[in-house]
Amino acid sequence: MIISASRRTDIPAFHSEWMMNRLRSGYVLTRNPVCREVIYKINLDPKRVDMLVFMSKDPRPMIRYLDEISDMGMRYCFQITINPYGKDLEPNIPHVVNILDSFKEISDKIGKESMTWRYDPVIINDRYDVEYHHSKFDLLCEELQGYTERCIFGTVDIHKKLEGLRDGGTIGEISSSTWMR
Repeated sequence: MIISASRRTDIPAFHSEWMMNRLRSGYVLTRNPVCREVIYKINLDPKRVDMLVFMSKDPRPMIRYLDEISDMGMRYCFQITINPYGKDLEPNIPHVVNILDSFKEISDKIGKESMTWRYDPVIINDRYDVEYHHSKFDLLCEELQGYTERCIFGTVDIHKKLEGLRDGGTIGEISSSTWMR
């Protein structure tokens, strides 16, 4: 069984202590997102879990627990989103240098084969044009060389429910709000 520990929220950034309490207890309760009355009890025994996947934009709070997770016998990996956006699009994300440093620190501990870099979503607008992305992507590739073997690259997908919100905004501005915390 593969546990995607961060699909609904950024557990490493905001709930790392809670996650450790769940791992120590050996189970987690999770609510069905469609049918809220249904609650599942998920066994977190390392013998039952093939891989625990942490997805984050700020994995720093989780770093202090990596040795303990390994000592439990739990196999895990990280997918870390690193985008070159400013505070105009991601006001609550730490500076890219801090995230790069934490990416490298985790990679040094668990190995580059357990690390995935996510450059997603690619937002194209007046400030973040194609040339900007070419330049920044190249710089990030240089920084992460030797620390990962994979990069997930994705573009913005406008959801039908957001189309009515355009009123003067660019597609990038509208869709980026769906990726903010």
